[in-house]
Amino acid sequence: MVRINLLPIRSLLRKRELKQFYVIAGVIVAVAFVVMALVYAYFDSEISKLEALKATKTKELADLKQKNQEIADLKAKVESLQQQVKSVRDLTKRRISPAPFMQAVSLAIPSDVWLERVQKTDTGFQVTGSGVDNTVVVDFVQRLQKLKKKQVDPTATKDEQERLFFSKVELKRVTRASGRGGLDEIKFEISGVVN
Repeated sequence: MVRINLLPIRSLLRKRELKQFYVIAGVIVAVAFVVMALVYAYFDSEISKLEALKATKTKELADLKQKNQEIADLKAKVESLQQQVKSVRDLTKRRISPAPFMQAVSLAIPSDVWLERVQKTDTGFQVTGSGVDNTVVVDFVQRLQKLKKKQVDPTATKDEQERLFFSKVELKRVTRASGRGGLDEIKFEISGVVN
């Protein structure tokens, strides 16, 4: 005998499978939305952090630009002041001041030389006097030629200290004359340039 199943089992099974499919699909879609919401929230917070960092860095950059401008202004002021100091030094060097010149001459003069006349112009000088003999006069000329600025002006800059105080020092005239106590003496005239 043939049995016929009149119960709609297949349709019930299909409905059950379809329900399972919809439930699983719904869960997958819900999980996908939750994951998307979490990823969106994460990237949104990262963007907020980066924008805050950008704002801070922009402010720091503006502060640094202002400080750079202040530094540039200070450098310009320093250069201006250095130029003024250099101008003052140049004017001081050029002014007619007998003190350093006289100190230099007194440092160079030997004990057996007597000066009769010392004349200083803007940059030059002339000295006339007498000495015991030729060697003393030559020693005086050599001392004048070797005298350095540091011996006269300790406040001079380092490169100036090693420069000579006098240049072009020459013995212009030498004559023998009878001097004090009937002894012969050497009359001389020396000229040169004050550096």
